[in-house]
Amino acid sequence: MASLFLFELHVTTRPTLPAILGRFINPLLTLMSRPPYLPFQALTLARKLVLTFFIALSQIGPLLTTSQSLPGQTGSKDVHPQQLDRLDVNIHTADQEISRLLALELMPLAADQPAMQELRGSMRRWLVDNTVRSNAEVRTAVGRVLERRRAGVPAGAQGAR
Repeated sequence: MASLFLFELHVTTRPTLPAILGRFINPLLTLMSRPPYLPFQALTLARKLVLTFFIALSQIGPLLTTSQSLPGQTGSKDVHPQQLDRLDVNIHTADQEISRLLALELMPLAADQPAMQELRGSMRRWLVDNTVRSNAEVRTAVGRVLERRRAGVPAGAQGAR
């Protein structure tokens, strides 16, 4: 962050372009037939790069710290109570967020009870149908029944209409 501050201070207080911009980046851009960066564009790009860098660190950081073992345990794969508590908090937070999002999605139907009941019934039927159809045993049984029905019928026949 301090380097970004110094870069911004340098760009805003000098009448000339920063050395990296004037000597390296802008000549490369002109070779690629792009217009050179102006100082405010360089500042915007630097801010975006720093933000991206910090987001990347925040995503990678937990992976690096959880791979280290605690001082008292060497190579143990036991689950620690702190990890379980953290997982419980994450699950509870995700559940609350999902509930809020669902309530927000159903807001237009909140005043219309018959529409809400119809939606719930449709969702229930869809979930049951989807669960049954995704079961491997059900799919094989339906396939066998269809094979018996289609026995002796030429390929591509649509049925009696």
